Amino acid sequence: MNNEEDFFNKEEAEVIDILPQGLIPELKAQRDTVNQIYAKLIANPYLAPTLIPDMRSALMGTLATLMENGVPVSDDPKIRTPEDVIREGMAELGGMIGVKGLSTLIRMRKNFSDSMGASDTEEGAVYRDPDTNTFYYIDAEGSEIDCDEYGNPMED
Repeated sequence: MNNEEDFFNKEEAEVIDILPQGLIPELKAQRDTVNQIYAKLIANPYLAPTLIPDMRSALMGTLATLMENGVPVSDDPKIRTPEDVIREGMAELGGMIGVKGLSTLIRMRKNFSDSMGASDTEEGAVYRDPDTNTFYYIDAEGSEIDCDEYGNPMED
């Protein structure tokens, strides 16, 4: 049986670090950088256009540090849809061009998606019959004309 002195004085005892040795000091340095950016932002909010890219860069630096040290940064990877890509792009553009430009872009996007989704012809809108799943439009005389989903009349 070993006594207490022999147990604690073993030189072959191995110390196992759960976290990489340099991770904590790097994260603390990045926290200090972000705190300085927030201090500048609080002192003068009108510096936001110049400080936001610094914040973005600091966040990317933190992510890079975590990934370099083997720390997982995402617990549930989401499959990105085209709509997600458009939203992210709009958010990025909003940061670049400001609120007025972003509202113009949102309006343009809505008009574009409305024009792509609506099937308007010279005579009027194209309707779909829910029972038969056929398309038709109403001409100038008020008659229902069978057509395809784009408003092109069907040949008899």
